[in-house]
Amino acid sequence: SEQLKCLHLDELAALLGVKFGSPCAEEVMRAYQTRLEFADWDADTRWDLARCYAAQGDYAQAVQAYEGVLQTQPEFHDARKELIFCLAAQGQWDQAETEARHMKRFKNAREEARLALQCLQALRYRSQE
Repeated sequence: SEQLKCLHLDELAALLGVKFGSPCAEEVMRAYQTRLEFADWDADTRWDLARCYAAQGDYAQAVQAYEGVLQTQPEFHDARKELIFCLAAQGQWDQAETEARHMKRFKNAREEARLALQCLQALRYRSQE
């Protein structure tokens, strides 16, 4: 099989279909945070907040928020793909690969997860050169 060329994080993003868009306004983020204080169970708001953090490049906060989303909705593949990207952006290769392997267990995400794993391994290798 052809070796997947994956040299940069933006290639991982493209492979996973991850696009965060422009950073959220401060008041938007505050509104999400306030909502979660009163509705901790609201995975959609938590996902919106995670994407805000990711768009700002605050990957550590984003990872926490994505993990919260996935605790209640393990089959939320878009959130998991964004989590994988945020982990890779921080060089947390083991965790990123673990998440990709988890995604691989779902039939509808298996191929994407396989490619993500190949890409992550290539990026990890480059980071250690």
